[in-house]
Amino acid sequence: MRFDGPPVLDRLALQTGAVQALVLVGPSGGGKTTLLRILAGLDRPVAGSVAFDGVPLPADEVGLRGYRRTVGTVFQAYNLFPHLSAQENLLLPLVRVHGLSEVEAREPLSAWVLQTRILPIPRKHPPPQGIDQDTRKMFCDTIPHVRFISFLHR
Repeated sequence: MRFDGPPVLDRLALQTGAVQALVLVGPSGGGKTTLLRILAGLDRPVAGSVAFDGVPLPADEVGLRGYRRTVGTVFQAYNLFPHLSAQENLLLPLVRVHGLSEVEAREPLSAWVLQTRILPIPRKHPPPQGIDQDTRKMFCDTIPHVRFISFLHR
């Protein structure tokens, strides 16, 4: 990847095998977020290829849209919709991105509540700082068709 200067990621080869967690550590501007954005299908490399489970990421937008449905992405800045409740903010990607009906989307949310033994998510509006990252990660973990979760930090 290259932005207005030298390459951000250059000659990177990463093969992880079956891992539960992978930590990327490096200096600011070292390409950590860029790599996660590429793995999540949000950015495309200008050269080279990316494969997940041995399958190359789609190059076309329609294929990428399908791939993104298998990736859970947790952003540091949540950009929650203030006019929606906390519960509605969590349901929205399941309905709009994953194509579930609202009834189907409530199932993972209910499973998450049971799994974490946390009280049901209130229907009130979320706090200004949003829903914390651990809450979103636990919720994403309950969605069976998500292959990995990408945490994007600034």
